[in-house]
Amino acid sequence: MTTSAPQRYLQSYNRLGVTTQMADYEIDEIRRIRREISARFDHDVDKLIAHYQALEEEYRKSGKYKFVDPPDEKPEATKSDDEKAAD
Repeated sequence: MTTSAPQRYLQSYNRLGVTTQMADYEIDEIRRIRREISARFDHDVDKLIAHYQALEEEYRKSGKYKFVDPPDEKPEATKSDDEKAAD
């Protein structure tokens, strides 16, 4: 016999407590949504990445959101105080 998500919630609440059950229910919901998104792109990672890159470009152009870009180059290594004292 299978139980629906709300029934699992109540059963787990009585046995495990609110925090644990809420996490289980939310994880189930996240996994369901991820499966739906994956199916929309034929479970093809390249199609999914292209979709998210197009969304990013659209959001950047809208000006409604701020983005932080990675630095162009590695920061220079700085000497610690001990290394400076040794020089």
